[in-house]
Amino acid sequence: MKYFISFIMIVIFTGCGNSPQDREETPSLSTQSSHTKQVAPQTTEQTETTKTIEKQPIQKPQQIKKIERTVTIYVHGFSKSGYKREGIYGNDNYDPVIDGIVEATGFATTTTYEKNSTDIIAITPYYGNTSPSYYTQRDKQEIQEIGEGIPRYALIIAKYAKHIMQETHASKINILSVSMGSLVTRYLIEYDLEALVSQKKISKWLSLEGVIKGNIAASGDRLLDLVNLFDRQSIDVKQMRYSWVDAHLDTHSPNYHDIAIGFESSTKDDANGGALSFWLRLNGHFEANDGYQAVKDTFFDTNATHTFFHDNHVNLSKNRAAWGYAATFLTSNKHVRITLLDASINDLHEDRLLFKSILPAEIVFESHLYAPKAQERWSITRAIEERVMRGGYLPLYHYHDRGVSQTLNQTLFDSIVLEEERTLRLSLKPFELDYEPDYGVREFTGHGD
Repeated sequence: MKYFISFIMIVIFTGCGNSPQDREETPSLSTQSSHTKQVAPQTTEQTETTKTIEKQPIQKPQQIKKIERTVTIYVHGFSKSGYKREGIYGNDNYDPVIDGIVEATGFATTTTYEKNSTDIIAITPYYGNTSPSYYTQRDKQEIQEIGEGIPRYALIIAKYAKHIMQETHASKINILSVSMGSLVTRYLIEYDLEALVSQKKISKWLSLEGVIKGNIAASGDRLLDLVNLFDRQSIDVKQMRYSWVDAHLDTHSPNYHDIAIGFESSTKDDANGGALSFWLRLNGHFEANDGYQAVKDTFFDTNATHTFFHDNHVNLSKNRAAWGYAATFLTSNKHVRITLLDASINDLHEDRLLFKSILPAEIVFESHLYAPKAQERWSITRAIEERVMRGGYLPLYHYHDRGVSQTLNQTLFDSIVLEEERTLRLSLKPFELDYEPDYGVREFTGHGD
């Protein structure tokens, strides 16, 4: 019964969506230190506790200088009841969800920026039923005509981006999207809404645990049919299905070529009591996941960086290394890639067996990457990159003989670091697997390693 209820919750809350009334189930974003309050970049949706700034227009600088200014737009995630929200969409908001990025980057907000501010962070809801004051009649008509769900949300974000650039005299935007907000961002980019791509207005896009290719739980026909018996799902869930994404979007779009893209994936599957992994195993095709999103669905192969954390979809918000990573991506352009080219193993058990050619040793290489300057700047103690064996996503290698080198070409790190970083610390550990069904290994050799 526990997992039956959890299955329903997987789809109801998929894309990191708790409804506003479910806010108490979402961990607090705040982490308290002895010196300052620090808040992580959250992966949850907009809430009704957001302080909305509707009738207070942004104060424009009195003297406008030619200054390269960039606005980072935070695109929030899924809310179960968001599609029914009554209120203004596409307006200037303040929400504590962006406090961590403000503190880590030093960016101004839309209410605090001054004439010399070079970087600003902004947030707006795409849920709502009332247009903002800056909309023209044509804007209202375009919103009405584009349809419901992801296309509508993407156009709202695009129009807000154009508006906030005009208001702040910014020349570029960055996009920081979480969960379903990444699917909204994909649509915005690939359809070149408000000509943001063709006019080269988008500089960077960072997706955290994003619904990039769709959502594996929302795409399970039997599971979704079962959930709909108890709680009819919104169009948002339907549009997170693989079939909808494949029909409307194209990862090979040339619109991505001039945008610096970063993906983050999480591999700890214990959110919702591990129900998603249980359901996947029950159906015979386990996929590494964070409790809501399969790792394979959080990125696509393009000229992008890709970072991993061993956290679940909800708890990433408390990972100080994760918000340090987000701040690094937005403020630095220093790209580092580390590759494990080859390796030999000197301590095997299977090579002592009579049938060693049939039973090779199955090896995975776990890695952790530490960045001293990032740790110093944000008091981070854990790794800024974690590719962990228990995450179930590492490549598996077969070794037949000890001491024999094997070509691997395994990526250990492929991301952005602070400009001042000169030395990184890498921890590398091989595991020999005997019984790890998530890796397809089911051996009973007796040594139990």
